[in-house]
Amino acid sequence: MQVLAFANHLMFGIALFVISTLLTWCMLRIGIMSMPNRRSSHQNPIPNSGGVAIVLTFMTGFAVFYAVSDDVRLSEAYLAGFAAGAVCIAVISLLDDLGHLRTFTYKLLAQLIAAMLLIAFGIVFRRFSIPLIGEVDIGFWGYPLTIIWVMAMTNSFNFMDGLDGLAGGCGVIVALFFGIATYFEGSYFVYIFCYVIFASALGFLIFNFPRARIFMGDVGSQFLGFSFAA
Repeated sequence: MQVLAFANHLMFGIALFVISTLLTWCMLRIGIMSMPNRRSSHQNPIPNSGGVAIVLTFMTGFAVFYAVSDDVRLSEAYLAGFAAGAVCIAVISLLDDLGHLRTFTYKLLAQLIAAMLLIAFGIVFRRFSIPLIGEVDIGFWGYPLTIIWVMAMTNSFNFMDGLDGLAGGCGVIVALFFGIATYFEGSYFVYIFCYVIFASALGFLIFNFPRARIFMGDVGSQFLGFSFAA
């Protein structure tokens, strides 16, 4: 049964990789461009819409898994909180990539709202396991810590985008090793979550290796950072 499950996951992962590759190829034709400036690593305008392919592939893959597999069952409130936060991040980030937002304030506000949505639906730090000490309940401090964690992770990935292969490569590596670790820990929800992100980001990455033909933009980098944080 495990061999059959692995084969099914492998085939579906390949299918998601193909979907992400095709969507990224389509995004190359979309006129959302990253114009070079004094801080840029590229000299010519490059499409900045690869993150749309990552988000759409992830949504497709996770929706299929949720429909057919019991392994991705989780509290409906948790899923609603993540979905609401992810949509908030993706929409504001896309508007920024399109040039409709002129200041970083809107992105910070979107990140704050997304973090608050996670908290509102019950996704919050409650305790830590500290070696030689054991579990420590952090009480009220879990709320501000959750906000700081989500915003820090989201911006960490956001700052990576713009260097060929950096944000996409980190996303693939983190998803791979985090997915392996959580599989052996028996956390199948997080394993499948990472597995879908891995396939989604890998399809984009083949167009993002030096010299990059496309960037993921804020919609991709912030989505990845927020997803890993959540």
